[in-house]
Amino acid sequence: MGENEKKKEDFYIRIGDPLEMRRNILESSRSIVRCMQSYQKVSALRERKTDSVLKLRSLMKETGLLMNKLKNILPKHKFTPLPGKFVSAVRTPTEDEVNALESELDQIENVLSEMSD
Repeated sequence: MGENEKKKEDFYIRIGDPLEMRRNILESSRSIVRCMQSYQKVSALRERKTDSVLKLRSLMKETGLLMNKLKNILPKHKFTPLPGKFVSAVRTPTEDEVNALESELDQIENVLSEMSD
C-alpha cells in the first residue's frame, strides 16, 4: 500500500458535540479506574485471607502435635465416678469451727481497737 492509497482511504466523521464526547470518555475512564482499584483491594484481601488460613492450618497442625506429645507424657488412667457418691470440693465447717473462728475474730478486733485508741 503506497502513501497515495492510504490517503484515499482516510476519512473523517464529524462529532456533533466534542466536549460532551470528551466528558463521556473521561467519566468512563474514571469508572474503569475505580473498578480496577476495587478489584485490587479485593485481590489484596484474598491474599491476606489465604495467608491467614495457611497460618491457621500450621498452628492447628502444631497444636495437634503438641497434644499428642502431651497425651504420651501424661499417665494413662480412666477416671470413673463412683456410683451414688458425689465428692464436693468445698467442705462445710462445723458449728464448733465457726464458733472458734468467731471468737478469734473478736479477739483480733479487740486488739486492733486497743491499738487505734
